[in-house]
Amino acid sequence: MDHVVVIDDGEWARRDIMDTKIGTVARIATGSGARTKTGIRAGARAGAGAGARVRTFIAACMAMTLVLSLFVLAPNQAFAADRTVAITQSDSISTIQISIQNALNASASGDTVTVTGIRTSVADAMILRIPAGVTLIWKASYICVGDNQDGGMIRLSGDGTFDVAETSIQVISNHSYVVVASGSVTVRVSGGSITSAGAVTVMLYENSKLVMTNGKVLNENPEGYAILAGGSVTGAPVSTSITISGGEVLSYGGVPTISNVPGAITAVVTIQGGVVENRGDGHAIELTGDGSTVTVSNWGNVSSNSGSAIVVTGMNSSVTASGGTVRSGTSSTSPVIMARRITVAGAWVENTGGGEAIKAIGRDSVVTISSGLVAAYTGFAIIKDDMGGSLTVSGGFVFAYGGSISGYNNDVILMFEGQPSVSGNGIVCAWNRPASPPTYASGSSTNLIATTGATVTWELKDIGAPAGPMTGIEYAKGSTTGFLPITGITVTQTQTPGTGTGTGTGTGTGTGTGTGTGTENPGTGTGTGTGTENPGTGTQTPGTGTGTGTGTENPGTGTENPGTGTENPGTGTENPGTGTENPGTGTENPGTGTENPGTGTTPGGFLGLDFDWKIITFIVLAALALVGGAVLITVIVMSKPSKPPIGPKPQKNPQPEPPLSASTTAYMNPQPEPPGISSPLTHINPQPEPPGIAGSGVQMNPQSELPGIAGTGTGVQIR
Repeated sequence: MDHVVVIDDGEWARRDIMDTKIGTVARIATGSGARTKTGIRAGARAGAGAGARVRTFIAACMAMTLVLSLFVLAPNQAFAADRTVAITQSDSISTIQISIQNALNASASGDTVTVTGIRTSVADAMILRIPAGVTLIWKASYICVGDNQDGGMIRLSGDGTFDVAETSIQVISNHSYVVVASGSVTVRVSGGSITSAGAVTVMLYENSKLVMTNGKVLNENPEGYAILAGGSVTGAPVSTSITISGGEVLSYGGVPTISNVPGAITAVVTIQGGVVENRGDGHAIELTGDGSTVTVSNWGNVSSNSGSAIVVTGMNSSVTASGGTVRSGTSSTSPVIMARRITVAGAWVENTGGGEAIKAIGRDSVVTISSGLVAAYTGFAIIKDDMGGSLTVSGGFVFAYGGSISGYNNDVILMFEGQPSVSGNGIVCAWNRPASPPTYASGSSTNLIATTGATVTWELKDIGAPAGPMTGIEYAKGSTTGFLPITGITVTQTQTPGTGTGTGTGTGTGTGTGTGTGTENPGTGTGTGTGTENPGTGTQTPGTGTGTGTGTENPGTGTENPGTGTENPGTGTENPGTGTENPGTGTENPGTGTENPGTGTTPGGFLGLDFDWKIITFIVLAALALVGGAVLITVIVMSKPSKPPIGPKPQKNPQPEPPLSASTTAYMNPQPEPPGISSPLTHINPQPEPPGIAGSGVQMNPQSELPGIAGTGTGVQIR
């Protein structure tokens, strides 16, 4: 038995109960007769089309609702958040601390908390813990007057980042630390400033580090550090890194600008840009931890007014200068760089005072110069003060005052034992300076001693200095080339006059028999002069004859003449002057005439009317838009489905209808069905219809009923 379920939107669902072979024909009993499957299927298709459109619209609405709900219901943690804490002068330090810490605690990795506002006269420390991955951005003005020397005015712990981005944090006390970081906190200075008149501006404990890209870290205390690596409070070995790529780190005291406390600490200092400077008597950078390193590269600048630029004394410590400048001032009597292992590979290392440029300390120390410049103007360029190790110059320019460059005790390089190795494109040069300021000719090498194969000459060069051209030494050997400015001398440039060649004499002719006053000569002979055939005053000559002058055919004033005649291109009526046909002011004339494209009635406009083309364009586009809208509406209206056919659908190649077996038909959403009307059915390509089976049924979404064949029962219309 085949059980058929009819759904109210026109879809069909069927299941085989007894016979799976009974497949595609669905009939509805109407007493003694039944409708054909074509009529029922036509209604089903129409209903299915309408239902499909409704379902599509509902599905689109549901999809949009789902998408919007995802945005509304999504947790905030799915996106990086930026929380802001505004501080005011009236806020207590405990209130500020709690507000900031609450914002940090509510943050996830990738979030930021920004502090803005102003608070002065701060006397108490603020303690903050920054979670991993969270950045605390400081944009507030914060002025401290407290004396918390041990702990600092702002104490940081955790694994996050403290970024001083704008304005300043300032301590005006003579004893306090400003920012103290511990754990693995990163202190970043990206645009603001941290200044102090106290002991330390920034203290880094344990594995905390400092990264500076812009801004300023300043200590104005004569005994104050700008940055100090403090090691571990437990004494355990730690490593602290300080990386500077921009901005300024300055101090004015007798202690180093950047340093570390003695102990089990390895400090790694990298100067990739910016300035590290001690303007007092102390060193710019001094590290004592074993394995500590200092690297200067790119445009980094490290200098000290009276002390050394870089001092690294720990075991296995090193200094590498691969770019930038490392310099000691005129007041310095200390080496510019002092360490156990020193490499210069592109930097400019210069002592303008009374000390050495480089001093290698300790047994087995190593100095390697591969490029760049190492110069001293009073002391030695390089000193190696202990046994063992090596000193190699394979490139670059090494310079000092003196008269010797050979041996272990020459005037440029001083070694405790052994001799320097100078090879490749390395240049060692000494200047045997006279007692009085000398004068040298440009291109000369007077008083200069250099490595074999190198060219060193006195020159006057414009290197872009504000004072104009500079005097100095130009050097070259292979890939090693450059210019070292030297002051206190005079370099003269020799002017060499140029020479040229010229041609002086020429040829001439005198008087010959062929030239004179002969009869054939173009002098006064009959052939040339006043003869009748001569172009002088003869009747055929272009003088005043009738052929040329004032005659009627003459281009003078005749009627046909292009002068003032009527046909003349002057003022005649046909003339391109002022005549009526004339291209001047005539009516047909392209001047001011009525037909003229000048001031006549027709020039310019559209069809003689002065329209604005922008308005015309707007009207045309508006009309096209209206027409397009009408066409679109028409297409929509015409595309609406028509009502389902009431009669049976024509069939191609009609086949006899198989007889209906006894069946029971169930319906969803039953409605009372009006009684069928006794009437014959009309078919296209009619086929014999088997008699219907008496049954009963209900109708869903009733429509006008197709007359059935005489019988008892009710019918079903499917839309």
